[in-house]
Amino acid sequence: MKKYKEKEIKAIDGKIKTLESNSKYFIKNIYKIFFFGILFTILGPFYSGKNNYVHNRKSAIEMNEYSYIELNIIFASIYIIGCLLLHFVWEYQDKKKLKLLKDRKMKLEHEISNH
Repeated sequence: MKKYKEKEIKAIDGKIKTLESNSKYFIKNIYKIFFFGILFTILGPFYSGKNNYVHNRKSAIEMNEYSYIELNIIFASIYIIGCLLLHFVWEYQDKKKLKLLKDRKMKLEHEISNH
């Protein structure tokens, strides 16, 4: 029984290291996020969806009374809010998983030391 608990502790250690190395995605990939945000902001108002000739879809710039600059500001705001929301949600989830893993590891170490 002790052998299985020690193996589980090693597995939990690996999960903790993986979780810590993969956390803070937005901070580690800030240049990619920034570059994609610029593309999204510049090209977003012109996007009209798939096969707009068949379905007669219009882009955001054709449908609204807003200017191109105003649409850029709207698209940038949407992108920034989305990134911030995802950053905080993923950080919360990572902290929660990390706490559960560390609690499980401490519980197993306590059980091993008592036997």
